[in-house]
Amino acid sequence: MPTTITPQENKRGINQSEALFYIYRNLRTGGFSVQRRGIVVDRLRSDECILLYNVKPHIRQAGRERAQREKQRNVHAFLCCERYTILSDPLTKAEESGLRVVSYAPFDDRAWHYKDTSEAFKGAGFCVLAKNRVFALPSGSVFLVPNSP
Repeated sequence: MPTTITPQENKRGINQSEALFYIYRNLRTGGFSVQRRGIVVDRLRSDECILLYNVKPHIRQAGRERAQREKQRNVHAFLCCERYTILSDPLTKAEESGLRVVSYAPFDDRAWHYKDTSEAFKGAGFCVLAKNRVFALPSGSVFLVPNSP
């Protein structure tokens, strides 16, 4: 069974009130970190497949400007979501083909965008973090969450 994390709980059993999860790439480990109310509440490995629900992109402008000024990456871009699920199985090529890759490069981009068209990414009902990439489900798509044996 996949593990679903909601605003009321996380892997460490911390009770959380109604606030969004801020997920970002951890520049040291290469995985993803989950922040809530300014505190890191979870760390996700790069080999895990994570499903995000009701996703909105967020960029802290001051952090972006500092990264450009100092020519050094820092954490300032997030995907905000209401909850997330750690999936037991990685994405297959067939599943991956129905998804759109979302990208953000701090030195080149001002906002999150779809990699195939450079169209602005304003959010999605579901996103998948896998293989060090962010995949968005096109609106109207269905994503079946696999069950573990």
